[in-house]
Amino acid sequence: MTNSAKQSRSSVTTSDVYQVLTSLVMHSEQVRWSRLNTFLVISSLFVAAWVGVLAGTNSFPDKKLLLFVLCIPGIVLGVLWARLGWRSSEYMYDFHKQALEMEGQFPHKIPTPFHLSEKRRENVRKSTAKFTSSKWLVAAIPVTFSVLFVVLAWLSCRMIS
Repeated sequence: MTNSAKQSRSSVTTSDVYQVLTSLVMHSEQVRWSRLNTFLVISSLFVAAWVGVLAGTNSFPDKKLLLFVLCIPGIVLGVLWARLGWRSSEYMYDFHKQALEMEGQFPHKIPTPFHLSEKRRENVRKSTAKFTSSKWLVAAIPVTFSVLFVVLAWLSCRMIS
């Protein structure tokens, strides 16, 4: 194989990089929502366990302690999952930004989907709708569950045996 043939087989084109960035953006979005769905299932199990122990059992000596202990993983997971969601959003933003920069170098008639989506994203970032964006939701929902578990832990401690 000649040197030029080896070089052409191993060279990376702008199109290759753009395709990878597009895949990374889509993958990042999918990962964010999959993580959130997993978190919702796990948190729902802890809430169901807490309610099940509260309503489904007779009083026993360590019931308050058990209810309190069921809240601890919920609080911790909520905080950790919020950080994971925010970090995933930052990765996606990095990939999106790189693809956007590449589109700036495209010839005039080639479609630029990242530029189109960036216009929408700008409008969202400038309004109160930013609090319903996926970046905020994948962080806010776990934090909300953490607050719920703090309230349940407080209720666990306040219960009369």
